[in-house]
Amino acid sequence: GYFFAAVPKEFMPSTDQSRFIVALRAPLGSSIDSMDRALRRVEETLHRHSEVNTFFAAAGGCGGAFSQQVNQGVAYVTLV
Repeated sequence: GYFFAAVPKEFMPSTDQSRFIVALRAPLGSSIDSMDRALRRVEETLHRHSEVNTFFAAAGGCGGAFSQQVNQGVAYVTLV
């Protein structure tokens, strides 16, 4: 009836949360220092864009689905 017709039926929400994730993976055997240098280059790039509000980057072993080894890194970015 009416209730079903009045409830929105979008598969994806219409709101944009203005966030994205940058995931990096270097070859196995890469050092945490090399991943840190790679993430610093990502940070430098993010700093150049006024659309970036905040970001957090971590190299290796920070847990979660994106970074659990020293050859991996992740940056969480929020836009304005």
